[in-house]
Amino acid sequence: MLVFIDESGDPGFKLARVSTEVFVAVLVAFQNSDDCNAAVQAIERLASRLCISDEFKFNKSRHEVGTLFFWAVAKCVFRIRAIVVKKALIYSPHLRSDKEAFYSFLRDRC
Repeated sequence: MLVFIDESGDPGFKLARVSTEVFVAVLVAFQNSDDCNAAVQAIERLASRLCISDEFKFNKSRHEVGTLFFWAVAKCVFRIRAIVVKKALIYSPHLRSDKEAFYSFLRDRC
């Protein structure tokens, strides 16, 4: 099994100043390397067609690009697990002050 994890936002809790309001962690798992390679090839074909030389950035892309991306991987075989945290709803002083505790808390819920 191949597993890839990415996050968006930051684990900080200075919400009124510099921290993001939401923290997102996403896991994508492939049962085997053939499934992973098929997804990579589908994404590379789309990137070539759209003249994208770097990674896809959904927040900086037009809605149509995101839609094309999802259509490109629609037949690929993988699983996704995501957790979205609205950080204002976390009241634990321990989780708010200890980044590793925050990550552990989220890991235990995935």
